Amino acid sequence: MDHHTPAAIISLAPSPSTTDDPPTSLEHEVGALVAACAAALAAGLREHARGALTARTKARGGDLVAGLFALRQLMIGTWDFDGICREHGAAVLRQTCGSDIDASTIAELIGAVMDILRKATRAAAN
Repeated sequence: MDHHTPAAIISLAPSPSTTDDPPTSLEHEVGALVAACAAALAAGLREHARGALTARTKARGGDLVAGLFALRQLMIGTWDFDGICREHGAAVLRQTCGSDIDASTIAELIGAVMDILRKATRAAAN
């Protein structure tokens, strides 16, 4: 398997939390949601390449994008939402995937998530 394609992402399961963990920032939470969207997108690409996208993967991706859309609606007037998504989403992917993913793949995945979000935003405005 080529480790330079979006389909190379194996898993983006969050690390277990303990009561000693410091509270996370809103930016990190947005980044975690963007990373989860990227993982769902990669899973969908992987399934599509194997012949069929499952309803479960499609629904998970849709739910994650809907959550990201809702956050965007709340934050867009006050925060640099797109910048936060790109910066913190990439940081979470780097942290979660380590050397299993390179910077260009991260940028491609984040860009794809942002394109999907932009399309959802346009569709909601019409």
